Amino acid sequence: CDRCRRRKSRCGRGYPSCQGYVTSQVTCQYGNRRCPGFAPGHRQVLESRIRQLEAQLEGSQSGRAGNPHTFIEESSGGNHETQMMSAGEQATRASQVGTQGPTPASTHESNSGGPEKPEAVLKPSDWVFQGTFARTASLEERKPPLDLIVSSTSVFFRHIHPWFPFLDSHLVLHDLADLREPTLLYYAIFGASIPFLYHPRLNNTQSDSFWKYTKRRIFIEASEEPSYAALEAATILTLDLSGMTNGPQVWSRLAVVARLAAQLRTASGRVLRQSVSGGSRDGRLATTRPSARQRAKLFWAIFALDSFISITTSQPTLLTEHILRPFRPSREATWLHEPSHPSASCSASYGSAEPSTYSVSAAFFKLLQLLDVSRSYHDLYLSYITLTGNDESGTVSWLDSFYSLSHAADNCLRGLPPWCRLLLNTNTTASYASQYSYTRGTERVRESATVSCANSARAIIDIASMFVKTHGDRIGWPFSWSIWTAARYLLTSAKAAGSVQLSSGFYILLDSLQELGKYWQISKKY
Repeated sequence: CDRCRRRKSRCGRGYPSCQGYVTSQVTCQYGNRRCPGFAPGHRQVLESRIRQLEAQLEGSQSGRAGNPHTFIEESSGGNHETQMMSAGEQATRASQVGTQGPTPASTHESNSGGPEKPEAVLKPSDWVFQGTFARTASLEERKPPLDLIVSSTSVFFRHIHPWFPFLDSHLVLHDLADLREPTLLYYAIFGASIPFLYHPRLNNTQSDSFWKYTKRRIFIEASEEPSYAALEAATILTLDLSGMTNGPQVWSRLAVVARLAAQLRTASGRVLRQSVSGGSRDGRLATTRPSARQRAKLFWAIFALDSFISITTSQPTLLTEHILRPFRPSREATWLHEPSHPSASCSASYGSAEPSTYSVSAAFFKLLQLLDVSRSYHDLYLSYITLTGNDESGTVSWLDSFYSLSHAADNCLRGLPPWCRLLLNTNTTASYASQYSYTRGTERVRESATVSCANSARAIIDIASMFVKTHGDRIGWPFSWSIWTAARYLLTSAKAAGSVQLSSGFYILLDSLQELGKYWQISKKY
């Protein structure tokens, strides 16, 4: 206050008046411009504005707003301002699933210095695109600081590497000691690790700004200067995007990554160079070429991404069999014959394709085997939706393919090693063939398929109830799609049975989707 300023003493901000003035019963003196707090009536003005906005939003959602642009008059003193708010923008903010960054997009409010210009009337189908474009344009790209990038690397290997283990943790972490300028790989790791980082400098706006910088830098270099290092970063970025949305943002990146993956087959490395000169040069690849195992691991990681994205979006797979053929003979050796590190114990049996104990690489190898069957089922589904009603020969051929594939899937599930089995309440490996023995009866097929689907749904409920709460931060987004599929099946079954009461398992699945939505935006969309 002015009294303390003249006496060259400091006011106590925790008290309404200074301690010395309270004892002497003298009040503080403030100048006109230094009076603390808001002006009288400021809270009432804010409350009235909030009530007006809420009423206007309710009117636009209920369809009572005839004009797509609503005028909201604000009065403060003697000045009157008129602001325009698009009803389409309101609906977008309320219901949009954000794809701008790994955290929910922040609400960017316009300055109230003057009236905004009228916007073009948007159709409901354009609202989501307009909202995504507006958020992207309103963000400023910011280069993430080096210390945040370094700290995110360990987070990546704790939360994402366990279910997507194509990077060599020893090589990546070893380069952190001499890291002066982040490479594309570390930028990609940072972007994918943002949902798992708890840092005071990472609010919504800053996270989106950092992520926008890393995303565009990887996009540009992977398109203009393709290299092995750029492909590694683009693979992680595609994984990150697939956990946010299932739209063209993912398909376009997957198309580029899958096309470049075919160039990993050459042992000499002459088709796809290691890295490019400049600031993004990768120290891991400066002196030695990537080994055959590193190239194969990167390829099979892209294969898993292609499977996840294609199956969950009902699209044809991009890695066809003629691309996969050169890599298949060495797949077992790539994932099971791991080189021993001094600080790591050898925990797998390398004599056969069935390791006796668990390891991250062994688990991913079993996942790749299951994805082979899943891709076959997916191709069978795509051929099913093209069948015509009067094509009897095509229907019989499709049923034969379905039965043979059921045998292959059953054998694959029964061949799971003991460390890969869970003691669940249901038996999910019941064979199709043993249930109806190639019976052509439609009702028998439908009944057996219903039993199998119900068992699968119950198994997913058991897995979700056992692991999502405790290990949700280390479960990938594809499991969210499985939960969503099981929930839709329970809804369909209840509707077909005429039941209005859903089982408790349905709400377990909904809670699991909400829990996984903390880390993967696509889960909240599901």
